[in-house]
Amino acid sequence: MKLSRTPTLAVILGGLLALTAPEQATSQSTYDDIWKFAEWYRNDQNKTVQSVLFSGRFQYEFAAVNADQGTFDDWNVRRTRLGVKSEFFHQLTVHVEAGFDPDSGGDFYKRLTDTYVEWQASDAFALKVGKQGVAFTTDGSTSSKELLTIDRSNLANNMWFPDEYIPGVSAAGGRSNWVYHLGLYTGGRDNGEFGDFHGSAFGLVSLGY
Repeated sequence: MKLSRTPTLAVILGGLLALTAPEQATSQSTYDDIWKFAEWYRNDQNKTVQSVLFSGRFQYEFAAVNADQGTFDDWNVRRTRLGVKSEFFHQLTVHVEAGFDPDSGGDFYKRLTDTYVEWQASDAFALKVGKQGVAFTTDGSTSSKELLTIDRSNLANNMWFPDEYIPGVSAAGGRSNWVYHLGLYTGGRDNGEFGDFHGSAFGLVSLGY
């Protein structure tokens, strides 16, 4: 059990970005120049391929304690994900991303995470098919890149799907301050990819204003 934790790399970067916000209003920041390395291709005038982006995240934790009872230090790679996200025909998005484990000494490859095709017909309707995050509860629908805390709460982890990414079909959109999300999902055996599709299906309906 870890005695303390420092914020993940994602939270640290978020804080640095917030500190530099006033300067960004007048000129492009150094961070904008860094993020450009993840933009492998972009051309909105190309009718076929508009963008090819590197996607992923690396979140690292380190703890160090020095007390009368003894000392302790440890580090942990919380999440490592790498992938590619591309836009086609101004409406289709293809996203393939995988999770890796460089920390435990076991298999480096863990599983596929986001692996889907999305058709964005309009702001009111987007259809997504493939392995995707199931947006249940506020914690569950918030990306780990945007969490304000180190991790999701144990209460949320007992109420939603800790594996998060499940094969399915979903539709989402919004209009006039209303937003909705509809989904049907199934996986079966947990094998890191798409399962065997022999498990029961479940649905998710979400409506907000």
